[in-house]
Amino acid sequence: MSKSFLSYLAGLFDSDGHSDCSITFCVEVEGPRAPKRPRTRRSSSQHQSDAKQLRIKDLPAHLMVLCGGSTHFAALYKKLESEAPTVPSSGPGPSLFARPELTFLLDSAEELPYACAAVRFIYTGKLEPHASIAELLQIRRQATRMQISGCVEKIDKVISSRVTTTAGVKELYSCRHLLPPADEVPSTAALIGICRKHLTHNCGAYIATLQSAAALGELLAWLFPDAASVLSDPDTRLQMQALPAAAMESLFRCDAFAADNEASVLLMLAYWLTANSSSTGSETRVRLCHLIRLSQLNTAYLHGLLPKITWFPLTREEHQFLCQYLAETDATRRKSLAVAAQGKHDCTSPWYTAKPRPITRTDAGKPYDWMVMQQDLAADLDLVSHKIPRGLTGTFSNGASRLVAHGFEWYPGGLWFNSDGMSEAVLSCAVPAPFAAFTSARDVVGVVSVEAQISVFRWREGGRGDGATDATSCVPSVRREEATRKTYGNDDVVTVTSGSTGDGWRLLLLGKCIRKEAGASMRLMPLLAPYLHDGKLSGSVTFWAH
Repeated sequence: MSKSFLSYLAGLFDSDGHSDCSITFCVEVEGPRAPKRPRTRRSSSQHQSDAKQLRIKDLPAHLMVLCGGSTHFAALYKKLESEAPTVPSSGPGPSLFARPELTFLLDSAEELPYACAAVRFIYTGKLEPHASIAELLQIRRQATRMQISGCVEKIDKVISSRVTTTAGVKELYSCRHLLPPADEVPSTAALIGICRKHLTHNCGAYIATLQSAAALGELLAWLFPDAASVLSDPDTRLQMQALPAAAMESLFRCDAFAADNEASVLLMLAYWLTANSSSTGSETRVRLCHLIRLSQLNTAYLHGLLPKITWFPLTREEHQFLCQYLAETDATRRKSLAVAAQGKHDCTSPWYTAKPRPITRTDAGKPYDWMVMQQDLAADLDLVSHKIPRGLTGTFSNGASRLVAHGFEWYPGGLWFNSDGMSEAVLSCAVPAPFAAFTSARDVVGVVSVEAQISVFRWREGGRGDGATDATSCVPSVRREEATRKTYGNDDVVTVTSGSTGDGWRLLLLGKCIRKEAGASMRLMPLLAPYLHDGKLSGSVTFWAH
């Protein structure tokens, strides 16, 4: 397409030249009916809403441009055409009475410049080069509503290029409320990931330029929002481990930093200390440990694991007193106990008095796919142990060896097959790797509850449910479905097992029809075939918010 034509097309924006329609920007109001205007071609629903809408701008436009660049306006014009008969022209040239009027409702009049900028993109394919990130996000929202081809992607690209600097990250953080939800829009998660990477590699610059440790903590809590989801993602966990001690201290002090339970925060500290043991002095370690809100630990950690952590600066005597203090539920008696402990234990420290962190996990509802390789499955059935020396192991698709919830590591621990081929999977819970060295199978006694579900996938031919083949090949398409699921809630308890420092988790394959022996895979693979795809047995684990 010639440059002269593109320039001509760009010049048509907000121009009456060759205009054959208009965009009417409105806001909802309470009050008397809007003043009547000459009859135009509008949909019945648009006419019915006139009483509650206030026109704030009529933008001359061109149907060919709008319908070609905006799915929303194309659909709106099609609806208008189907509802309203064309009014015949009374003379030569276009009739004013037949001029389509496309209504676009804004939440407020302040959105008008951003909506107009989105429409301008349809004509020019360009964004205002000096627009701030906040302005770009406002335009993005309107472009999303208008379904403008290419606009959202271009805005995301521009913002991504800007958040590679400290100033850009701070600018995006200052208008983070304008970002679409990360769990709904992948580009938001990608932007946050870019910011997190930049902060991790340039944390000193942020510490030097932010006015207070609290401001740094708020920024960190945006990028590392909660302990459990950070630890369940290998890349994010490695970025957390690369933070300096001052950043970890600011994060732990921040009341916006969330956790499903304080046990996950203690585990996060354990991972950080493991990665930074050679550069962390005892004074720094003790200072970080005193930011853990011990009074909010679950009982499995408080009574079972905490006394075994050798590097945690809690004496046996104080641990006993802490448990006594927390067991005293009467406020007056607890206050008297604190007075009695003066000079021995500081009951005003976060160990005793800190309130719970926000109880949530940002990955709630996000499925973590898991998989077991088919050849390992066959080796397990055939009892060929030299091929799988660590037993039948699996991994998660995001690279995590195990997932974290309530301070423990979770994974599919067992898969049961009935004689009819139906399956059932169960979640297992283990002492996390950083604490595994302090425990053994004999001294781990604890139970934990988690709100989660585990699913096993089954595959059927016919990706559209009709047995059709892929248009590009003669191979029948397949669709994935959930063969079975098991849901866990607060009333369900899972026994904690001893920990492991391996790279995966061990799956026990069980069932009345599962008899492991030499050659068993030849007999049992037809039974398992519906669950196998691309050489894998797979499923998912999903955690839910409280």
